[in-house]
Amino acid sequence: MPDCVFIDLQYGDTAAERAALRAETGMAPLHFDDVDNLHDFESVFALI
Repeated sequence: MPDCVFIDLQYGDTAAERAALRAETGMAPLHFDDVDNLHDFESVFALI
């Protein structure tokens, strides 16, 4: 699906998982390090 954008909403360091996904499928989900997924619910909801 060329027009889809995937966003990694997991908390913690997910760089290894995202790199593995990119290597296996070519997909590179976006991840926003500046969003605190455990305390900044407004920003998380905006991403969703």
